[in-house]
Amino acid sequence: MTKAIFESKYIDEPLLVFGGQKEEKDPRIGLTYHGPYHFSTEETPSPNVVKVGIVGSGLTISLTKKLLDQLRAPIQSREANKWLYPDFPGFSTSTVIKCDFSTSSNWEATITDGEIKLVLSIAEDVNKRIAAGVNLFKDKVRAISLEDNKPDVIICAIPIDIEDYCGISDKTSGAKRPKFTAIEKLRAELKAKGQRLLDEWGLDFGELSPNPKSATSISITR
Repeated sequence: MTKAIFESKYIDEPLLVFGGQKEEKDPRIGLTYHGPYHFSTEETPSPNVVKVGIVGSGLTISLTKKLLDQLRAPIQSREANKWLYPDFPGFSTSTVIKCDFSTSSNWEATITDGEIKLVLSIAEDVNKRIAAGVNLFKDKVRAISLEDNKPDVIICAIPIDIEDYCGISDKTSGAKRPKFTAIEKLRAELKAKGQRLLDEWGLDFGELSPNPKSATSISITR
């Protein structure tokens, strides 16, 4: 049996550039001490505001706004090693981040109790209930994205009933999995060959949005 010979090279970890042209290897440390990168000709980073839309029930929209308010203030790390576990400086124009969240009622879409009950009433077919829950959020996100002055990010603040009856739980056991997309098939083939992927580090391995100008959607649950 012949042995294969592979050439290997060591690539040193690159330095990342942050505010004031300061360099750090760790993005957490860089953001904590220097803030985000901006051109040397700019006094503050651009953009200095992130427009946030929210889709959810009255309760989850209110809780999301409270969370954004908490993120504006510094959060102290409970760990002694501040290099491994640095403090969060706070997402605000008054901190080193030099950027703030902006919300507006024009970027909110409320899911009513009646709409939730209509989804939960689909008991005979789990897949239809899941699809109804997805379409409920999809339609609300689409409505917000049609605004002339649209948000940069849309948070889907999922009510607990929708999460229980349409998410991964004992109430959705027996649901059929949708057919693999081309990217999912490739992912499965690579994993079968022992290839490690970025999702092991919390990064999404998914298809790019077909519309790069559309608002980003983030899902949180309550």
